[in-house]
Amino acid sequence: MKNCSVKALRISIFVLIVLAANHVDAQKLQDASFKSQVNEIKGATALLNKLKPQSFVFNHQDYSYLDLPSGIQYGFNAEQVQSVMPSIVYEKTGKRIAGKNLYKNYSKKQVDETSLIPFLVASINELQNEISLLREELAQMKNK
Repeated sequence: MKNCSVKALRISIFVLIVLAANHVDAQKLQDASFKSQVNEIKGATALLNKLKPQSFVFNHQDYSYLDLPSGIQYGFNAEQVQSVMPSIVYEKTGKRIAGKNLYKNYSKKQVDETSLIPFLVASINELQNEISLLREELAQMKNK
């Protein structure tokens, strides 16, 4: 009986080692290996200058079925963002109760604000490069 328990324990340990080894291999994917058509973002500052950030309060009275957050919110008008950066706007669909055993479909546009982060970083880089160039020009003018 004791030999069976020891044998089962050894098998269990072997299986755990194999699983752990496979798990480690699964985590070795390089980000660049599964991306294609990779391009640097250019003109980010000009794009971001076209966006109009705003503060607002959601209309809970007419749209209570959307379960919108309360209080002052900060963000963008999805239609306005779509005119500038259509790739970061998507449609969210759902159903709402419109009566007894009656549901109505709805869809609303939303901005994937996380997708703005690379544009923000690219814009910061562009502005930093411009500042560096202006500093060089200023230094050259002072030396003349």
